[in-house]
Amino acid sequence: MRLPVLCGSAVLVACTLQAQQVSAPDVREALSAYIDRFVDEYTNVVAEEQYTQEADRPRGKRTLRSHFVVVCFPGSQIYVFRDVFDVDGKRTRDPEDERLRKLFDQPTCLSLAQAQEVSDATSSSYIREIGTVNNPLLVMSLLQRANRHRFVLLPGGREKKLGPTIRTVGFKEVVTPTMLRWGGNMDLPAEGKLWVDEPAGRIVKTELKLGEREIRNLSTVAWRPPTVITVTFGRDEELGIDVPVEMRDKYPMDQDEVRGVATYSRFRRLRLSQSR
Repeated sequence: MRLPVLCGSAVLVACTLQAQQVSAPDVREALSAYIDRFVDEYTNVVAEEQYTQEADRPRGKRTLRSHFVVVCFPGSQIYVFRDVFDVDGKRTRDPEDERLRKLFDQPTCLSLAQAQEVSDATSSSYIREIGTVNNPLLVMSLLQRANRHRFVLLPGGREKKLGPTIRTVGFKEVVTPTMLRWGGNMDLPAEGKLWVDEPAGRIVKTELKLGEREIRNLSTVAWRPPTVITVTFGRDEELGIDVPVEMRDKYPMDQDEVRGVATYSRFRRLRLSQSR
């Protein structure tokens, strides 16, 4: 799944915040420094994703198992792709045949286009059309160093229910045109929250909200709830890096809502990462 401008960049933000008062510039620099380091550590990784989606009208449920690949090829551009191998318990192909891994273990000039075709086919298996923002690393992409001038960061209080050392940091995109677009030509500002484990300097959770707005016509004013994507992170001991563990996403439709829960496991390196 290639995202416009962001291209599904796989970056995980963390920062070392001081005790009770942290200035916004300090937070921005700490986040950017960690992102730079994490990009080097996390890219060129393949995992398995189990993604369950539900909708109400008509009521339905679908579970997909896919290979989830983050690559940095060519140069420094980062891409995210999926390749489904099981839909509702029925194999659609041999899961041992890791097609995306083969494409990037021995990449050619056609690898990106071929991987995009595979990822587009996976999206066609979703229970509804939900666009391309169902990326557990999207918040990290938005907050890369090159984009930090676009965002206001708002250090918050402690979130004791997640742990005594967890602090929240809000973010809001304030520059237009925005990085994400609605319908191809409308601004779609991003805002949300990070949960930071201060002593470890590690993000344990992110929340992204997109598209919350009033909808006006000649006689009424309605409120459209936002798309919400919440991701929790953990540590993969074998690779020695932080990784997405779970993504929960919610997409409001005109007369419906799509809800999803994705979990991630079996993180492995691509051989491509050795030549970067």
